Amino acid sequence: KKSTGRMHLDYLFGMVLETLAEFTHIFFFVDDIHWADVSSLDLLASLICRTATRSAPRDLASPRAGGCGVAFAAAYRPDEVSHGAAFGAMIGQLEAAGDVAVASVELGGLSLASINGMVSDALCLPVRRTRSLSRVIYQKTEGFPLFVLEFLDSLWVENLLTMDPKMGFVWDVHAIELKAVSNSAASLLSRKLKRLPSAVCSGLILFSCLGSNVELCVLETVTSIDDGLLSSLEVAQKEGLVDIIGSVYSFSHEIIARSAFNLISDANRSALLQQVVSCLIPKCLEVGLDTSEVDAYLFVTVNAINKIGRADVINDPIQSQLYARLNLEAGKKLPATDSGRSLDYFEHGLSFLPYNHWTSLYDLSLTVHVKTLDAAFAEGKHDKVTEVVNLVLLNAMNFNDKFHSYTQLIRSTAIQGSADVAIAEIGKLLTSLGDVPINSDVSLQSFVQEIMSVRRLLAGRQKELLFANPSHMNDQTLVMTMKLKIMLVIFYTQQQSYMSGIVVCNMIRQVLQFGLCEEGVIALAFFSNLVLERIDDVEEACQLGRLSVSLIKHFDEERLIPGVYCIVYGTVLLCQDPWHSLMEPLLTACRTSFATSNFEFATLNAMAFVGRSWNGGRHIGLIMSEMRNFGQYFAHRKSLKILKYFLAPVYNILAALSGSNDDVPKCFQLHSSIEDVIAEAEEMGVHFHARHVARILVSANILQHDFQRTSNLFIRYQDAFAVLHANQMMTAGEFGATFHGGLVCCRLARQDEGPPGNW
Repeated sequence: KKSTGRMHLDYLFGMVLETLAEFTHIFFFVDDIHWADVSSLDLLASLICRTATRSAPRDLASPRAGGCGVAFAAAYRPDEVSHGAAFGAMIGQLEAAGDVAVASVELGGLSLASINGMVSDALCLPVRRTRSLSRVIYQKTEGFPLFVLEFLDSLWVENLLTMDPKMGFVWDVHAIELKAVSNSAASLLSRKLKRLPSAVCSGLILFSCLGSNVELCVLETVTSIDDGLLSSLEVAQKEGLVDIIGSVYSFSHEIIARSAFNLISDANRSALLQQVVSCLIPKCLEVGLDTSEVDAYLFVTVNAINKIGRADVINDPIQSQLYARLNLEAGKKLPATDSGRSLDYFEHGLSFLPYNHWTSLYDLSLTVHVKTLDAAFAEGKHDKVTEVVNLVLLNAMNFNDKFHSYTQLIRSTAIQGSADVAIAEIGKLLTSLGDVPINSDVSLQSFVQEIMSVRRLLAGRQKELLFANPSHMNDQTLVMTMKLKIMLVIFYTQQQSYMSGIVVCNMIRQVLQFGLCEEGVIALAFFSNLVLERIDDVEEACQLGRLSVSLIKHFDEERLIPGVYCIVYGTVLLCQDPWHSLMEPLLTACRTSFATSNFEFATLNAMAFVGRSWNGGRHIGLIMSEMRNFGQYFAHRKSLKILKYFLAPVYNILAALSGSNDDVPKCFQLHSSIEDVIAEAEEMGVHFHARHVARILVSANILQHDFQRTSNLFIRYQDAFAVLHANQMMTAGEFGATFHGGLVCCRLARQDEGPPGNW
């Protein structure tokens, strides 16, 4: 029952419609009416009934003569409307009244021939030429024109459809078959599932339990559940729901896969997944978990296991242990760059461990926790790092088992901006390992004397004899102290403290006494830089640097390249080798740092690569392109310090200098001036980043011939150009800053105020 006010409102709408219809025919169209509320449907029904009581116009050329002429049309999705729904009830009432003529028109896709004509017209090619392309488009769009146009546009954007000067448009059908359909087209295709024969639908449901991409050998393993699986997937391929490329079967879109999986009732889902897993696990164990052949089965098996979840197996300790182990193996097999997926597997592995796992499954528990910790660190999830570290420290049996967790927690602390806290924690661990504390109260003169003393130990052919056939450090306690000390070196270097050099000298002495280890090789690279910058012996420094590079082959190269290449190619060899020859090794160091989640050297390498590229005259567009890759990496890992205080300001300097009109990536967008960013970095104690940015900003203004601003900036950031040590030696990597500073001072000397300070 309608209220009086509502009836009055309906009457007024009807009067408006009638008045308009006196002057012209009206086509009243309502789209997506299946989403309309009851009040809107009541109003529409009122308008239809009101106009139906008046005669339709006899003379279409003269609407006034025949009275009101209104036609109503409503578009809806049949699968969204049930008989009990308000819209369905309204249509039923109108049909029952008999005063309104109701017709239903089903809108389907165009035929393959029509699509081919459409594509032929769009590409200005004969229909015989476009037939192969049209067949693929039809299969992926159901022939709906909107999706056809959308799909064609995407082919052009992704260079799957290109223009040949002689032949016109050309394409690779096989490459296009591999292309996923759009979300909207996938939603449309997924509605087909309910209209398929039950056998085909059952096959797709089973397929959805296995994942989106499955090898034929895996499908053959589960045919004992449904022997018509392969034939069902062939039918689904013809319907555009499944792609079959070689021996790999995949859903056309993830939406279709989810829709098929959601057809399984909650009551039957776990049982079906258990059947799948029971077929696949024997195959995994038969092939061997440590082989590459198991990969096709392992990931599918683990994905199905994780869909089952912990609740259904927690009371079976043998099954829980197996599920945890399989997740561990799956996570370990993924490359280091795929740490997000690895973390997901490791966390599932943790969830499957039984309640008393630290007692009954100690080795497995420790391994899964440590792998989870490493993956969380690689993903920049520091809260997760702290959570897992606390569990390991609480349950691990001895210091050796806890050591790696300690180091990861220290690295996480430093990355989050607490380098002083990290240094203090390293000092405590070194003391607990029985290492003699390094004296931090050392004068600069004593420091230089220590460098010269260690250099004498490596003088002449001595270093070649020592490292030609190096003995390895076997004492695990010493190896742990070396791991902690190289972390100290990195943190002190970032703070621009000469304590880093003191620690390096200590490490070289230990290497000469007890043998070589990975951290010793990195220490040798750092020492080559000390010889260069503090004693000014270019020849000896370059020999030591090249020696450290040659020693990499004796250890894990991926672990050593980030640190050794950063120092040797980023600083030491600048004095002898052409700059352009050093860029590729530096870029390799950057990429290896990213691939191995070596955050500390990732920061140093990124800064070295950008700085050397700029000073070496590398094309600005190429520098910006690499910086965008760096930005994605650091943003994903939440390394905000290098983004905010180095990469973002430098990127904006280069963008302004190049006149680029491209949008600045979100991670590089600044909300204040570059000068304000430098000032904030100084306030936050991030002097290393601030001074590098200041130098690039000054040199960029020199290139733009804005000498007034250059002079102002130089005076403001004098410390960034104070490249002389107390012993009045200029560091090798700083001559670019010295040169630009000298240019500014020459200009200032010609003016009344003269150059500032010692300049």
